[in-house]
Amino acid sequence: MWPARKLTEGFRRRLGDHRACGARPFPGPRGATALLRVALERAPYAELIAHAKESLEQEICGVLAGTVCEDQEGVFVHVAAVIRGAAAAHGSTHVTFTQETWNHIHQTLDREFPKLQIVGWYHSHQVSASNFPKWICSYRKTFSPDRRSSRW
Repeated sequence: MWPARKLTEGFRRRLGDHRACGARPFPGPRGATALLRVALERAPYAELIAHAKESLEQEICGVLAGTVCEDQEGVFVHVAAVIRGAAAAHGSTHVTFTQETWNHIHQTLDREFPKLQIVGWYHSHQVSASNFPKWICSYRKTFSPDRRSSRW
């Protein structure tokens, strides 16, 4: 058994019903050996990049909304939407998800994406003289069938 399959055994116990996305195959390369495969649709990727370009002086943040799926090769995360971290406390070298940020995120999730759950978060690092903004996307380490869970 390859490493990703072993990792999915632990995920499977914590995920609950992760078959909600149906029999969708992972859209990336077959046989990928990553510990967790992530599929990011074009529209949320474009939204994430547009969000970052709006503020080159301050860090920005948000969450990735999607579903946890499984195919014959194991579990993968399918990111279908991005929700911006409105009302975050931010500066040139930090960003903090405030209670108002989480309220906005959950209201947006309920209203616009009721079938999705939070599967990760993102934030930017701003421009310096030597590099373009770097991106960090961190995927939930503790998956929960309850999308209201804030366990990260």
